Amino acid sequence: MELESKFILQDLELIKQQLRKIDSEINSICGASEDYKLLLQIPGFGPIYTSIFLAVVKDIKKFNHSDQIIKLAGLDLEYSQSGKYHSKSRISKKGNALLRYALCGAVNGALKHKDFKMLFEKQLQRKGDNKDTPDSTNIKSKISGKNDPDCLCGIIKKRTF
Repeated sequence: MELESKFILQDLELIKQQLRKIDSEINSICGASEDYKLLLQIPGFGPIYTSIFLAVVKDIKKFNHSDQIIKLAGLDLEYSQSGKYHSKSRISKKGNALLRYALCGAVNGALKHKDFKMLFEKQLQRKGDNKDTPDSTNIKSKISGKNDPDCLCGIIKKRTF
């Protein structure tokens, strides 16, 4: 048992070294990009999520609104209606799954930071004022839902971090 735990610890250390090497390689490739440096300042965005985001989005400036990035990631809401029937809204998942993974991972990391969580809540309050959206009922239910990446994209686009 003791020998096995030593092997596991050695394997874990090897994996940590490999991850550091990957992070270093990503930094050397992407380090010249201003958008890369900017995104790394956002809590939750590490080298991997940032490089995925930029690989898919390429140039943030080509997007006029954060909703375009959300749609590209497949995090936009869809719901069906027929007559008086209205289904619950859910994310469409029709966009880029890798971008969706990066945004959701970055959001989970960002929400651990108190200051950034306050920015999210402020963004959600602004979104909640829009009565056209089917989910504009209460802010607390949105904190862990689709609107987190939406708020993150809005923050990135407006560079309010």
